[in-house]
Amino acid sequence: DQYLARLDAVLGSGAGMIAIFGVYNDVVQNYTAQQAWTGYNSAIGLKEAFDKVLAAGRRLFVITEFSGSALTAAQLLEVLRYNQLLRQYAAANHGVILFDATATMWDSSQLSTTIAFKSGYSSDGIHPVRLGGMNLGAALATLLDTIVPNFAPGPVAAWEYSSAAGSLGANHCQNGLFLDTSVAGTPGAGITGTVPKSWTVSRSGSATAVSSVVARSDGRGADLVLDCTFSAGGEYIQAASYPVTTNYATGDEFEAWASVDVGANSGVLSAPTLRAYVQATAQAPVAANESGAYVGSPGLSVAHSLTLRTGRNVIGAGTISTAAFAVSLYAAAAGTVQVRLNNCGLFRRVP
Repeated sequence: DQYLARLDAVLGSGAGMIAIFGVYNDVVQNYTAQQAWTGYNSAIGLKEAFDKVLAAGRRLFVITEFSGSALTAAQLLEVLRYNQLLRQYAAANHGVILFDATATMWDSSQLSTTIAFKSGYSSDGIHPVRLGGMNLGAALATLLDTIVPNFAPGPVAAWEYSSAAGSLGANHCQNGLFLDTSVAGTPGAGITGTVPKSWTVSRSGSATAVSSVVARSDGRGADLVLDCTFSAGGEYIQAASYPVTTNYATGDEFEAWASVDVGANSGVLSAPTLRAYVQATAQAPVAANESGAYVGSPGLSVAHSLTLRTGRNVIGAGTISTAAFAVSLYAAAAGTVQVRLNNCGLFRRVP
């Protein structure tokens, strides 16, 4: 009843797709599925919220409730009833897309009267941890790919990376397609092999990496390939580029992205994290897939690809002291993994 009160603001945002999550918080307060469906405490119910989204011409994602720790038998039944209401609503209304999160989260092999999550997917039986969240994200991405065409977040040609320095829309992440190896980049301690021009590869702890540059079969530049060996969880290998600070001024907006291909690694890698710095006085960097709180928690063990993309960030007042673009590969445990970086961009947004 509280988050649905913000529905009008969501509809006013211009979002073309709207996702509305489940009823766990309602159920643990002993509201029934039917009360959540029709409304309580003088608030609108889920069905009315769904109807408003459809009436506004938006695509509606309904998501089955998967949380279930510490539910009584009666409360568990309300979760099952709610999920059935969702299925019926999605079947009866064009424009509704049902994302069945339970299919990803629940361990269907468990003979139990309570909800059991797959191993490592949740620490409290309510919220996904990184492994559960990444698998949910992969399942949602598979669904979205059938509905919304994907698009490249950045340039697709080398000349787009060599635009005039400082121009709006130009990429300031130097050598972002890794095509230029005419001058060696900077390998830090524990790093061997070829580091491309304008890039620095470094480590923490006793981690090591072999760096190489390999042309892509799709013709879209080259990959920076990092064959990483970690001696313990919490270590990282980092690839960084440092744009010229004179390209930016107070009030400028910027965003960053990188394509990352992670090889099968048995959960050795916790997460690749992108951080972009264009820092004025006391201004924090903007990040994508921030993993600092999750170091030591394993990520996906199977090979997978990610597009890391920050939100837009406005540079505050003060002297711009640092500009940097860095992808950090955090280890969850000792072991090896190969990671490929491509299409790295740090852009000033066009007003």
